[in-house]
Amino acid sequence: MRNVTLDYKHPVEYFVLSLPPLQYKNLRVLKIFIDIYYDDFSTYRNVYHSLGRVYVQLENMPFDIRKLVHNHFVLGFVPFGGCFEDFICPFIKDMKRLEKGILMNIQGIDCWIIASLGCVTADLPQRNDLAGVKRHGAIRGCRICLVTKENSTDLILDIASVSRCHHITDSQFKIIFTASTLRQQNNIAKEYSLQTRLPILDQLQCERHLQSPQDIYHIIASKTLKLLKVTIFMLSPEGERNFISVWKLFKYSHQWSKLPNPISHIETFMM
Repeated sequence: MRNVTLDYKHPVEYFVLSLPPLQYKNLRVLKIFIDIYYDDFSTYRNVYHSLGRVYVQLENMPFDIRKLVHNHFVLGFVPFGGCFEDFICPFIKDMKRLEKGILMNIQGIDCWIIASLGCVTADLPQRNDLAGVKRHGAIRGCRICLVTKENSTDLILDIASVSRCHHITDSQFKIIFTASTLRQQNNIAKEYSLQTRLPILDQLQCERHLQSPQDIYHIIASKTLKLLKVTIFMLSPEGERNFISVWKLFKYSHQWSKLPNPISHIETFMM
């Protein structure tokens, strides 16, 4: 049994859906879900200057259409040393208009269009920033729960009892902002593992924790690479030959020329 405050609120409890004006009440209403992707990548081979790319997808599309490259719509790039908050402000301004609804002509038919943010996908540090949570180096550095580093591998941990809920972190942010001094704000923020300012995406109608899914690749990639290295290290010369013979039987994309040898080219694997 858990306290009822530890349950997630239904979106209707804190989101306001705007209805079409009376003159448009008979129009067809179309609702669009927009996902944001934000990631940093290096622009040079030997010198790291990160460039942030931001693009969106329309989640109303079927998956086989949505996954096509030409259906990833680029918003722009955040330059090295630039601020994501400054970059995303025009997008947020447009999204606020779409949340209230606008009149659009779709294939010759007037429709009332409503759009909202579906989810935000980013690398671990950037996504914690966008959720208002301290980065993963903090004591409670997870953006969806309050588990500590010491208990992160506890198999019997009741995750639901330590989940971060939007309405609870709202009250915690209020406590941080009402502190009289900057030092007190920082101490309270450290206790809650929250940042000292609201995330920029809070200006939109979104749940900062539920709508920030974990990136599975970035969670398991480094662990998979370590497991592969340990496995190869344990093999005898005969075992390595058997391993490679089986490795060559794996099917791979027809666009690839061949699968790299995991024993001699382990450092080239993108993990």
